Amino acid sequence: MKRIVGLDSLRAMAALWVMIGHGAVPPITAGHDESSFFPWAFNGIYGGSFSGPAAVIVFFVISGFCVHYPYSCHKKFNLGEFFVRRYLRILLPMAAAILIIRAVGYIPWDSPRLLSGIPGWSLVAELIYYSLYPLLVIIGQRVKWINLFYITFIIGIFFAFTVPINNINYPAWGYRGDWILGLPCWLLGILLAESLKNPLPNPTSSSIWTWRIGAIILGSITRNLAFQRIIGNHLTLNFFAIYVFFWLLREISYYNKQENKPLAFLEWAGLWSYSLFLIHPLAFYLFKSMELPSFGYMVDWFLKFNFVLLLSIAFYFAVEKPSHLLSRRIGQMLTIKPSQS
Repeated sequence: MKRIVGLDSLRAMAALWVMIGHGAVPPITAGHDESSFFPWAFNGIYGGSFSGPAAVIVFFVISGFCVHYPYSCHKKFNLGEFFVRRYLRILLPMAAAILIIRAVGYIPWDSPRLLSGIPGWSLVAELIYYSLYPLLVIIGQRVKWINLFYITFIIGIFFAFTVPINNINYPAWGYRGDWILGLPCWLLGILLAESLKNPLPNPTSSSIWTWRIGAIILGSITRNLAFQRIIGNHLTLNFFAIYVFFWLLREISYYNKQENKPLAFLEWAGLWSYSLFLIHPLAFYLFKSMELPSFGYMVDWFLKFNFVLLLSIAFYFAVEKPSHLLSRRIGQMLTIKPSQS
C-alpha cells in the first residue's frame, strides 16, 4: 500500500482553522473605528472567514479516506483490530482531555455534560462512523458507493430541514443526530479512496492554489451566511463537502508526484493535529487564567497562538502518541494467528 503524502498537512491546516475560528483570529481589525459601514462590514466578513465548521467537514472527508484506503488496497479486514485501533486512538486522548479539563477547573466535575469543553459533536460522529463502517462496506458493495452517497446526501438534506433554515450551527440535533447530516461527507472520503483506482487529474502548482483559495472562500461564505442568519451551515456544508472531494483528489494527485513535496513542518504538525483539535478550548482557558499584562493586540495574539500550539504538542507526546502506539500494539496482537502444534 502506497503512503499518501500531503494529507497530514491538510489535517494540520484544518485543525489550525478550527482553533483560529474558535478564538484566535488575528486581530488585524482590533481597535479600528467601526462606526461607518465599510469598516463594520469588513470586520464582520473577516471575523467569519475562519470557518471552523467548514474545516470539520475537511476532517470528515479525510477521515473517511484514511479509514477506507488500506482496505481499498486489499488489506485484509480484521474486525477486532479495526475497532480497537480506531476506538482507542480517539477515546484515550478524549478521556484524558475530559479529566484534565475538570482537574484544572475549566468544567466542574459535576457537570451533567460529559463532553463539555471539547469539540465533542464531531468526535461522537467519528465514533459512530467507525461503528458503521463494516456495515457500510457490505451495503456499498451491493449498491455501489456512489449510490450510497446519493442516498445519504438526500437523507441529510431532508434531515437538515427539520430545523430553521437560518439556524447558525452545523451541529443542531445533539450527539444522537448530528452524525446523520455528516455521514455523506464521511462517505465522500471513501469515494475518494475508491477514486485512486482510476486515472487522476494532473494539477499544476497554480491550479492547486486556486483550489485551496477556493476552499477558503467557500468556507468563509458559508460561515458569513450563517452568521447573518441567511442560511445555516447545516444546509450549505454538505455541498461544500463535494467541493472538498474534488479538491482533495487534486491534492493527492499533486503531492504524490515525486517532484512535489509538502512542507515537512506541516506534515509533522499533522501528527498532533488531533491534540490541537481536542484541547485548544482548554488551552484558551489556561492562557486567559494566567492573566498576563497586555502587550498590544498582535503580541497578545502571538503569545496566545503559540501557547495553544505548545500545549497541543505536549499533549501529543504525553497522551496521543502513546495512545496510538498502544492501539497499534493491541491491534497487532489481535491479528496474530496462533501457532499450530
